[in-house]
Amino acid sequence: MMNALGEHPSENTDNATILLRYKNGSSGVINYFSNGSKAYSKERVEIYSQNRTIVIDNFRKSYYYGFKSSGMSLTQDKGHANQFIMFLERLTKGGQSLIPIEEIMNTSRAAISALDSLKKGEWQKISE
Repeated sequence: MMNALGEHPSENTDNATILLRYKNGSSGVINYFSNGSKAYSKERVEIYSQNRTIVIDNFRKSYYYGFKSSGMSLTQDKGHANQFIMFLERLTKGGQSLIPIEEIMNTSRAAISALDSLKKGEWQKISE
């Protein structure tokens, strides 16, 4: 299900929330907001599972709750350099794709379904 800010969000928005419901009963939430302060971190990932929490702040710091370690700080690394190195290795040496085509197709179906959900105002089922 996708919901967005604005008078006519189905026409154009860059402030939205997507709620994902998985077959195993778990859920995921994607918040994309462009209307926040530029002083705040641009990207944040929060993971909750089995009485543990991981927070990744702008791909520079991570905080662990319910683990032996409490977190770490790094220079920002979103993995782009490694992605291209691996891609070039696969092109020159052959081998499997970096991401299985089934996963790429499912991600594309989810993105299209999110937009359909926003326009129709209802849950969209993603078939495999």
